[in-house]
Amino acid sequence: MLPPEPPVAGAPSRAPLRVAGWVAIGVGATGLAVFTIAGLSAKGVHDDLEADCGSAPCTDAGHRDDASRGKTLQTVANIGLVAGLLGVAGGTAMLLFVEPTPETQASFAPAPGGGVFAYRGKF
Repeated sequence: MLPPEPPVAGAPSRAPLRVAGWVAIGVGATGLAVFTIAGLSAKGVHDDLEADCGSAPCTDAGHRDDASRGKTLQTVANIGLVAGLLGVAGGTAMLLFVEPTPETQASFAPAPGGGVFAYRGKF
């Protein structure tokens, strides 16, 4: 077995882009987790308010505080969703479109009703 060839001097390394891709995917996964938790919490607040007040707006101070908390949770959920989608999409693009190594391969083949995209490699 031959030892691996040393990198060519002056050749750019793909490692930083791959690391950045995995970090972006991690940030995206965290954003999606925040979206899920905050969204479910906001739905719980909404359901509680609807159970207490029905379809009419609640008028007492306690319910107004709950409504404000629900709106804040919904805003946090929306930000988590956007950050999550952007992180996962950006990280995936960084991993897929970095110059492939001999161990990786991406392909697309037309198929009846659409096509097939395949990616194979070592992570």
